[in-house]
Amino acid sequence: IRYSSTSRVLGDVYKRQVYRKRYENNPSNLSYGIDYADRLSQVDQYEDAIPVLQKLIAQDPSSKLAYRKLAEANKATYDLEKAAEAYEELFKIDPRDIRIAISISDVYLENDDYRLALKWADKASNLDDKTGDGLGQKGKVYYYGWDNFRQNPFTNDDRLIAKLAYDYFVKAEKKGYRGFSKSAWLKENEKDILFISYII
Repeated sequence: IRYSSTSRVLGDVYKRQVYRKRYENNPSNLSYGIDYADRLSQVDQYEDAIPVLQKLIAQDPSSKLAYRKLAEANKATYDLEKAAEAYEELFKIDPRDIRIAISISDVYLENDDYRLALKWADKASNLDDKTGDGLGQKGKVYYYGWDNFRQNPFTNDDRLIAKLAYDYFVKAEKKGYRGFSKSAWLKENEKDILFISYII
């Protein structure tokens, strides 16, 4: 078993060297660079993958795949600002892709920037009002904002934010949304948490 594991590790190292040499011998070949960056990311060598992806973008600023992988690599290294920047550049290339807007919102949410997280959730909901994904993202932002800033005991503002989260979750689910939701929990605890008289 030990021998098999060692052989596998050595094999992976050899494959990465093959991909690296292939890319270095053909630096203008975008697919070779993407393949090499993928190999590095697969073994959590994101710091090495990032400059490769940056070079690829410098060669082809329209590469959606390179921008997406750069955003993911930056996110994996917890450089959330750089991740957001890469996603936003990707959005400029493909401004109708709701998934990108939601990814940007998620990055800002992870970075505790609720204002920008909500801004991009709004963009997502404006891009597609059929699936409910954008509305679900707005509910998610409001819920995490409420959970992070709520007081003990709850203030009226806390209850308003919780009600907003609940309402957006419910609206999203009526459109078929199946992502992150706390609607059931909020409904179960509505007497303690929600500002019942508040309407969007």
